[in-house]
Amino acid sequence: MSFKPLDMQMSVPRTQDVSILKSQAAQKPIVDQNALAQQSIQETEKMRTESSKLEKSAKMTIKEQAREQKGQQDKQSDQEVVEVDAKKSQTVSDPIHPYKGHHVDISL
Repeated sequence: MSFKPLDMQMSVPRTQDVSILKSQAAQKPIVDQNALAQQSIQETEKMRTESSKLEKSAKMTIKEQAREQKGQQDKQSDQEVVEVDAKKSQTVSDPIHPYKGHHVDISL
């Protein structure tokens, strides 16, 4: 395969662009891994500095604690109502189809 001078004029400047793209593609997994490592470090540091729920409840007043407990109980009761409604809807038989048959007639 021979190159003409015109072909060389077109391909040589493009090699720099291609080499940059190739090096970026080769480095992408390493960069992604480093970003995930940094994110993990930040999350663990944030978890260390956050106060626990126990400390939060110690700072709350009695009224605030009662209000929070009531909210949790309301959520639980709502979930129980939804579960009961789901059970009732399952026990109700399917409505009779308007034009499909009701009996199966198998005769041999």
